[in-house]
Amino acid sequence: MCAAIAFVALLALFAPSARVDAQAGGQGKLEGQIVNGTKDAKLQNPSSLVVTLYSAVANASTPISQTTKSDNDGKFVFASLDTNAGTRYLLTTTYLGVDYASDVFTFAANQTTVTQTLQVHDTTTDRASLQVMQTHLVIDVQPRILQIVQIVQVVNMSDRAIIHAGPHDPTLIVPTLAKAQAFQFDSPTVESTTLVGDGVITYTLPFAPGVDQIVFNYTVPYTPPTYDFRLALPFDTPTLRILLSDVKANVQSSQLGATSLFPTQSGQTFLQTTASSIKAGTEVRATFSNLTGAGSSATAPSGGPVSAPTGQDNNTLIAGVVLGVVGIAALGLIGFAITRRRAAQFAEDEEYEEEEEEAPASTDSQRLELLQKLADLDDEFEAGKIAQEEYKQQRDAIKAELRELMQAKDAETKE
Repeated sequence: MCAAIAFVALLALFAPSARVDAQAGGQGKLEGQIVNGTKDAKLQNPSSLVVTLYSAVANASTPISQTTKSDNDGKFVFASLDTNAGTRYLLTTTYLGVDYASDVFTFAANQTTVTQTLQVHDTTTDRASLQVMQTHLVIDVQPRILQIVQIVQVVNMSDRAIIHAGPHDPTLIVPTLAKAQAFQFDSPTVESTTLVGDGVITYTLPFAPGVDQIVFNYTVPYTPPTYDFRLALPFDTPTLRILLSDVKANVQSSQLGATSLFPTQSGQTFLQTTASSIKAGTEVRATFSNLTGAGSSATAPSGGPVSAPTGQDNNTLIAGVVLGVVGIAALGLIGFAITRRRAAQFAEDEEYEEEEEEAPASTDSQRLELLQKLADLDDEFEAGKIAQEEYKQQRDAIKAELRELMQAKDAETKE
C-alpha cells in the first residue's frame, strides 16, 4: 500500500467481529523485515527506517500503536503482543517519501510468533507504466443538484513507486464534470495535495506497484429536467461505467451502451450504462432527460449557488450508495471505496520480479486480468463471501498462474 492509504488501511482493523478482550502484556512476538521489491535494488539506510505497529481488539474504536527501527538488514521485532484471534495488526513505514502498509494480520490459534514482510520500492518519476483500468461515476440525482462519487482505478505495472517530479507536477490528471464543487477526498493527505480545477484535478500522490484507486466526491448543479453529461478523458480507459440513481430518467448517448437496472446492497437502484475501450482525448457525451423523479430532500438556495442538501452528508451518500455498489464484485473495484483502498501487490513475492525489458502487450493484458482476479478474490474473502480454505486455494492458484506467466515471459526474453 502507498501514499495516503496507510491511515485508511487502519479502518480495516475495525471490521465487525466477535468481542475478544485484550491480554495485557501478551506472549506474542512479531518478527518482521522490510524488503525492497525493486529488482536488484538494495534497501537504503535500513537502520533509519521507523516501523509502526497498529493493533486493535475486536470492536475497538481506536488503535494502539508502537514503533521501532529496523536493523541493518531491515529486520525488526515487536514483543509482548496479544495473541487473541480477535486482535488485528497492521504494519506501516515510510520509504523514500512513500507510505507503505502491510495487510491486516492476526495470530492463529496456539501461535505465539508471526512473521511479516513489509515490502517497499525505489521511486521513479516516469509515468509510462501507470495505466487507468476503470473509471466509475456514481450519480445521485437530487432537485437541481447531482451528487457524484468518482472512482478511478489504476495499476502501476512497474516495480518502482511513481512519484511526482515537482510540487505541482501530477502523477495523474483526473477528469471531472464541469462546474464541479464541494470536493471531498478519501483522506486529509489527498485533500491537501490535490489541485482542483474546472473539469480536472491534479493528483500528486505516489502510486506503488500494483493496483490502487482514487476516490472522491463532489456536487454539480443542473437545471431540471435535463443534464448534458460531458467527460473528457485524458487517458486511455478500458471501461467507463456510469451509475445514475433510478429516477425514471432517460439516458441518450451514441458512446454509452444500453441502460440496465443495478440494485445495490443498500436497497437503492441505479441505471447502469458503460462505454468500453475509450482512447485518450475522447469526450464522452450523454443526455440525461426526465430528471423529475428525484427526491425532495434537497433544496436550491434562491439566487445563489446550489449546495449539498441540508441534512444529507456526502459521506452518507458514499456509505449508502458506494459501499453498496463497490462491495459487489460485479463492478470489479478494489475493496470498499472511501473506507478502504487496497494496493494489490503483484510483486509481493520475489518470484514476480520483472526483467527491465518491456513485456509484450499480450502478457501485460493477461497479467492485468490475473491481478484483477486476485484483488476481487481478496475483497470477497474480506466481505465474508467465501471460506478461508477456499480463499487460500484460489489465491494460491492465481499466484501460480502469475508465476507461470512471468516465467514464460522470461524464457521468451532469453530466447
